Amino acid sequence: MNFLSLSMLGFAALMPLVVLLYLLKLRRKEQVISSTYLWKRAIEDFRVNAPFQKLRRNLLLFLQLLVLALAVFALMRPYIQGKPEDGESLFVLIDNSASMQATDVSPNRLAEAKRKAKEAVDGMNDSDNMMVIAYSSKASIVASLTRDRMRLKQAIDALEPADTRTNLREAILIAASLAAPPTAVPGADTGPDAPPVPVSPLGNQVNSKRRLVIVSDGRFTDLPDRLPKGLPVSLVTIGEKKPGNLAITALDARKSLDAVGDFQVYARVENFGKEKAEATLELYLNDKMIDAAPVELGPGKSVSRVFDKQGLKKGVLRVRLDLDDDLAVDNTAWTIIGAEQTIDLLLVSENNFFLEKALALDPRTSVSKITPEAFAKDERAHLEGALAYDFFVFDRCAPKSLPPGNYLFLAAVPPLPEVALGDEVKEPIVVDWNHTHPTTRFADFGNVSIGKSRALRVPSWAVSLLESDRGPLIAALTKENLQVGIVAFDIFASDWPIRLSFPMFISNVVEWLGGGGSQITSATRSPGDVVTIYPDRGMEQVTVTDPSGRKQEFKVGQDKSIGYAATERVGLYSVLCTGKKEAKAELRFAVNLLNAEESNIVPRENVKFGSEAVVTSAAVALTNQELWRWFAIGAFAVLLLEWIVYHRRVGM
Repeated sequence: MNFLSLSMLGFAALMPLVVLLYLLKLRRKEQVISSTYLWKRAIEDFRVNAPFQKLRRNLLLFLQLLVLALAVFALMRPYIQGKPEDGESLFVLIDNSASMQATDVSPNRLAEAKRKAKEAVDGMNDSDNMMVIAYSSKASIVASLTRDRMRLKQAIDALEPADTRTNLREAILIAASLAAPPTAVPGADTGPDAPPVPVSPLGNQVNSKRRLVIVSDGRFTDLPDRLPKGLPVSLVTIGEKKPGNLAITALDARKSLDAVGDFQVYARVENFGKEKAEATLELYLNDKMIDAAPVELGPGKSVSRVFDKQGLKKGVLRVRLDLDDDLAVDNTAWTIIGAEQTIDLLLVSENNFFLEKALALDPRTSVSKITPEAFAKDERAHLEGALAYDFFVFDRCAPKSLPPGNYLFLAAVPPLPEVALGDEVKEPIVVDWNHTHPTTRFADFGNVSIGKSRALRVPSWAVSLLESDRGPLIAALTKENLQVGIVAFDIFASDWPIRLSFPMFISNVVEWLGGGGSQITSATRSPGDVVTIYPDRGMEQVTVTDPSGRKQEFKVGQDKSIGYAATERVGLYSVLCTGKKEAKAELRFAVNLLNAEESNIVPRENVKFGSEAVVTSAAVALTNQELWRWFAIGAFAVLLLEWIVYHRRVGM
């Protein structure tokens, strides 16, 4: 027998209090009498009320203690595990996230979870049915509600691990909606003001007895606030209690602004095991080891290592822990460093100290400056010589025409249809910004204050980069042979130049407009993320190859961006953009786990949805049959008996 609310055992402390009440002495008044012959019964009663004498053969005390004991047992919610006799609908949620690849259970946790799920299939009655839902960062139904044991086993066997985090909430919502009662509850309020009654879309396929079972190591954080109403939930825990795992939980490579080719590579390693661990942290460039450092960590500790490297060229940096532990997927991480090339740009501006300094921060840039007046005198010659520059920057001015090329406009707009600056807007408030576009990644605009701007009107296919309560403030336009960035306000009418987001934005713009065409939102992503690819002008098709070699092709649409979501495995992904006249561009991005919650593979046995505890079960096939009602009925029956005994004594 097990208990769901073991903390209720504290009410057993009331039992000594009941006994204490029986030990209290009665207060009597002394009276002198002539003889004790007629007072023998009173003397006997006095002796019975002496300490401990009153406890002898006291039926009322025994009955009251029994009532209290049964009530405490009922509050503790005792249950036994067994197979229900009637037909049952079982909704099995199998965790196939990164932590389920741990090998502390042979051959790994996912294989053990699949074995237990198939045991449940073998234990099904003829009237039972089952649905299997797999979940990692996303949840999906791998076997619909069925009695077909062969089909269920095939679906379970086909489950593959994903290198992603765990999103249990989505799986719970799917299962709870499908496991709703097959029909509306009889007698429920069905009036016009009555709340909607959830009814399963599966109809009569769902049995009246329904149960949800989570098969996992418990390494999830995004939990619902409460258990689904009327749906018993249990957790089958997978994994040993003392696994060992050392993990890379952070990786970054930053360019030095002092010299081209100089990088600082930062990595953090954490020990999630119960014992001290040692390993070697190795740094590779294009599969060639270029550095290494020993790491030694106690249980629950972390350590950081910084590699200062000079003269690095374009390639893939890989950091690897040289050890064999219970989870291999977090022992390696990758990041991409780009080729160092000169970026030539023409700045058309009267005098903008902040903009010039921000453009000069990147050691690759070669800035040529000209005043708007000088540019206007020979505009045609400057624009026709566009091939000499990677892109143009127009500060508070604009050309009369716009040939194909790359452009950034500040407090001005390009001469394009559907693009214009409207009336002046006072103190627009920044409400949101695009977190995935190449120009705004890593930038935080939340602390930017703008005194005034102009209402920006752009076509529907433009990408809004910075939104205010009065409309877009920064936008990007990408068409064939044309890439344009627009800032609608004068930076001197704001505090943006003194905010970190300004040089970050300008640096991203330099990379976007002058860094070689096709771009990816970030060279390093997490498993399960959607990676946005922006093909260069003239590109018609994008082919993405994942770490296993599987290819997926996309046609470039009008919005000139591709969303790639099949990032469930860690490793290197290659992107090939192709277009007319054999034009092509090759890109790469890395997917790394870098998730402390998934790397902490110690199984969690006690899980709560809000304040409600989830029952831990040893097997999927068993269901929890609660016994508290029988204990409550027994307590009431004994209480009734105690009342009868008491009144018989009083009446004597």
